[in-house]
Amino acid sequence: MRRRSAWMLVVVLTVCLAACVSRSRYREVQAGADAQRRQFDTERQGLLAQLEALREENTGLRGAAELAEERRAKVEQINATMHARLTALELEVEKREAIIQTQETVISRIQATRGQIESQLREEIASRDIQLEELEGRLKVTFVDKILFGTGSDVINPQGQQALLKIGPSFRDAQTNHILVEGHTDDMPIGPALASRFPSNWELSAARAISVVRFLEERAGVPPEKLVACGLSHHRPVAPNDSESGRRLNRRIEIILTPPEISAKAPH
Repeated sequence: MRRRSAWMLVVVLTVCLAACVSRSRYREVQAGADAQRRQFDTERQGLLAQLEALREENTGLRGAAELAEERRAKVEQINATMHARLTALELEVEKREAIIQTQETVISRIQATRGQIESQLREEIASRDIQLEELEGRLKVTFVDKILFGTGSDVINPQGQQALLKIGPSFRDAQTNHILVEGHTDDMPIGPALASRFPSNWELSAARAISVVRFLEERAGVPPEKLVACGLSHHRPVAPNDSESGRRLNRRIEIILTPPEISAKAPH
């Protein structure tokens, strides 16, 4: 009986000791697991923070890249605009230089023609029956009063014919677009004897301009496609019509040489 009781006591103690050991081991394992979980949570939070930082950095980099791309596009646009502008300016400069060169050529030719006329009509210019004037690249030759026509006549007199024949080669060879012949009169009314032919100074001035044009074509060999006749009556006086000297200046034929139009195409 005592042996049985002792055996039972040994068994109970053994079970209790085993139970105590298992619970202690469980607690140790549980504590270790909790510590690992906390460490894991800490590491996880750290990794999440790093991930968020990387995301923000990536967003910043993407924004910087987009900004850099926008700036690059703007720079390219500015460069393209500047290139186009510089090209346009270069073409404009070349065009202006070509125009200047053309103007210089025109002026040189006009001056050469003027020199020829001055040589051909030295006496008439000296007596002031013929006057020369340059106007904005054009050359104007003025025949004053009776050097070409008698009073109320549209027939060129011998003195006028001689002067036109002298000047004819200069007109024929001049590089001009037009040779405009303008007839001008004073403001004195047409007399009764001439009224049937010339009702007013309009008709007289136009008839005189036409007579000069025909003479230059037929006798001086000036190309007719360059010649233009125009009658202006007494409406463009160069002096007052209240004196004979003024009216004498207003009775005139003006021959205006117009050079080729000054133009230049942009170089290719």
